[in-house]
Amino acid sequence: MSNIRQARSSTPSPSRDPHVRTSAVGFSPGYRWKSGGSSWEQLLYTSRGTMSVEGVNERWVVPPTQALWLPPNHDNAVSLSGQGA
Repeated sequence: MSNIRQARSSTPSPSRDPHVRTSAVGFSPGYRWKSGGSSWEQLLYTSRGTMSVEGVNERWVVPPTQALWLPPNHDNAVSLSGQGA
C-alpha cells in the first residue's frame, strides 16, 4: 500500500501495529526440532532442503522456497532432509 493511503498516527497502537519476530538458523541434515507451541503465530520457511512439519493430527511436507503458517499454541515437530537454511 502506498504511503499516501496509509493513515498516520503519532502514537503506536498495539492493536494496529504489527509485531514481528525473526530468526534465521542453519540446520544439519536429519535435524529434528520439537516445539511445544508458541504464543505467536509462526511462518516456517526453508531456502534449501525439504521440511516436514508434524502437528497433533496433521503432517505437511514443505519444499524449498515455500512456507507454512502455524497458528499460535500449535504443538509441532520439524525435521529436515538435506542441508536446511
